[in-house]
Amino acid sequence: MSVIIRDSGQSLLLDYAKVLGGIDTVIYKSANQVKNKIVKRTRSGVDSNGTPFEPYSKGYKSYRRKHNRKSSPVTLTYTGNMLNSAIASRSGSRTKIHLPQASENKKAGWHHFGKGNNPVRRFFELSEQNIDFLMNSIVNAFKRRGL
Repeated sequence: MSVIIRDSGQSLLLDYAKVLGGIDTVIYKSANQVKNKIVKRTRSGVDSNGTPFEPYSKGYKSYRRKHNRKSSPVTLTYTGNMLNSAIASRSGSRTKIHLPQASENKKAGWHHFGKGNNPVRRFFELSEQNIDFLMNSIVNAFKRRGL
């Protein structure tokens, strides 16, 4: 599961930005900041739309309590491995935010898409605020270069 930063309507601007020296670094650093925002938002118990996650099931709440873990708010964190494995990376003209470890990526998919007994909890995607932050970072980089 990846969030490709140069996707859809943003691709023209980001491809243009790639041609200008140093802007790709701005994109990468901004993507890394957005990754941190996604992790922080998730740990606060809300999805990409700012909506609180659906509560854990009664049985899973009991399991968490038995293992000295909080059951509310829902933070999608048990060991911390899934969210801690999120990274921003670059390859060519693409910058992406992803979970490179297969086991953690699979776990994230269960939550994000509601697989198995899990409800849908859309945490690993860009919010409107994240998109605005990325675009403003690029525009400000252009302005600093007098463009």
